[in-house]
Amino acid sequence: MPAKPTQVTAPARARTFLDAQIAAVVADTLDSHDALRAYFAPAAAVMWPSSMSIDAAMPNLREYVLALDPPDELVDAKITKLVAGGTDRAVWFQFELTIHQLAHSDPSASITKVIVGSELGRVRIGRL
Repeated sequence: MPAKPTQVTAPARARTFLDAQIAAVVADTLDSHDALRAYFAPAAAVMWPSSMSIDAAMPNLREYVLALDPPDELVDAKITKLVAGGTDRAVWFQFELTIHQLAHSDPSASITKVIVGSELGRVRIGRL
């Protein structure tokens, strides 16, 4: 008899997905958004700083998500709170990220910001 698939909880799926998404955001460059784009459906919408399509938001998504001023340097971004729920077909999650960065105007100054967000995702093979 074949082994039963392991049941993965919504919080575990959400954390794995969000960790990978943050890594893609951090690694995003102005030249290519391919790794980051892979985490969004073509019809996805970004609701901050205003409602726009993912294609319109993509060039500045790193700055939006991490609340960076373009010349600032990211030190790290960590999930500090995560609440998730869902079914085998979809998962929702709300999160809090703590962002550490260095200000371009004063490289010795460390800035800490807390970003709150939420996402709703459809479960696909190999993704969320």
